Amino acid sequence: MSKRTYIHLLFRWIDPVTGKKLTKKGIELQKKILKVASQLLIERGVENFTLTKTAKLAGISLGNVQYYFPHKRDLLNAFLRSHIDPGEEMVASAE
Repeated sequence: MSKRTYIHLLFRWIDPVTGKKLTKKGIELQKKILKVASQLLIERGVENFTLTKTAKLAGISLGNVQYYFPHKRDLLNAFLRSHIDPGEEMVASAE
């Protein structure tokens, strides 16, 4: 899913990973989770990355993390989309 689709879905208040309706507060929490997960992945790598560590560092419950990202792979996919999609847009605009 491209970043544009993700943003478009956010404006419609629908989470692209879970398909659940989100509030503005939910969107902010999801962004916070993704930011903390990104820091963990960059600093410690995939081997030392867990939803539990992400929740602890974000200062929220594991259940909140799992609401927005039910599985580790969902959070990893969101991380990859947030880092790969901007590059795809740059390549497309250069062509």
